Formats: sequence, C-alpha cells, structure tokens
Amino acid sequence: LGGREFKWKPNALDYQEYELRRNTLFGAPLGRVFRMMGGIMGRLAEDHVSVEAVLQGPCYFNKVIATLEDGYVLAEDDIPMEYQDIVSGVYRVNASEKGGTVSICSWWPRLIKWEGCGYDMGQWLPDAEKMYQDRLANIRCKPEDFPPRTSTKWKQMLKFYSPKSKRVMEPGRKLAEKVLQGFFEALRKECAAAQPYKRQRIR
Repeated sequence: LGGREFKWKPNALDYQEYELRRNTLFGAPLGRVFRMMGGIMGRLAEDHVSVEAVLQGPCYFNKVIATLEDGYVLAEDDIPMEYQDIVSGVYRVNASEKGGTVSICSWWPRLIKWEGCGYDMGQWLPDAEKMYQDRLANIRCKPEDFPPRTSTKWKQMLKFYSPKSKRVMEPGRKLAEKVLQGFFEALRKECAAAQPYKRQRIR
C-alpha cells in the first residue's frame, strides 16, 4: 500500500482505502485462491469470495502442485507476493526522520507470520474468530489507536499457546502428508492405466 512517513498515524480513510484495494483483488479471478489459503487470508476473503467462485477452478495454472512420474502435472493459480501484501494491508514506514530504514507494518498478519502461530490450527477456530472480530472492531472504531503492526508485534500477539498448538498440530500435518502421498500415487496409477486407451483412440 506504499510508503509512509516517520511517526505516521493512520485514520479511518487509510483503512477504507485498504479495504477497497483488497476487495478489488477478491473480486478478480485470483480471489478464489485467497479463500482457499485458509487462515487469516481465507478469513479476510470469506465475506467477499463465494464457494462457487472457488469451484470454478484455476485460470492461470502458474503454480505446480505436483509432477507425477508419467509427466502429468497438477497445477493451481499462484499469488504474487505484492498481492498478498495488499490483502494483509502492508505499508513501508520510515523508521526515522532521515529515512533510509523502513519498518514493514500491516493491518493483518502476513502469511509468513500466520503460518505456525498459535492460532494456526488447520482450521478456523472460535479463538481465531474472536481475535479477528476484536481487532476489526477496534480498527474501525479508532484506527489511530490500533495501527498496522510490525512483524515483531504480530509475532507477540499471535503466540496464543503456540508450543502447545504445535504439539497438537504436528501429528495431523504428518497424517495429511501421508494421505496426500497416497492420493497422488493412486492418481499416478490411474493415469498410467488410462494412457494405452488414449493412444488407441488417437490411432
């Protein structure tokens, strides 16, 4: 969302401008990918991107999800970092009056800060929703008192029993990885079995 001067204090217009630019992205074809990302990105997109839009499928196919042994490729749309920063509400604020050094501040946590935090439990839980609704209400009421946060401040805010959360999540992540590996292997075999039939039809 651009740069800001040292000791910049946001106002209601700043947040409205952020929402306008963010929601414009949500209305574009790539909006469906933000909804699919889950976590804070998915929650921000939820009120603006329908399930039907998600099910329409990718448009650009510029992110390879998996390459199977027989050459088949599973692909999805990729989200450029600058688009992710718009959705998070990122500003580059001068860290001093002289300029030069900048602080990265955002209305909402960037993906790199969300992943693995105490609220990142594989699904959107009531505690995460409370955090979201509380901050949203505070920003809309007094944005100058609840400005964009630095990465350090987001890390502190998002701890929320982080060590315990990781112990709970790790077995689930390993199980999900195992299931996906099994799915891709079954898909590979199915594609391999279909190839002779496809070649026969081409002849």
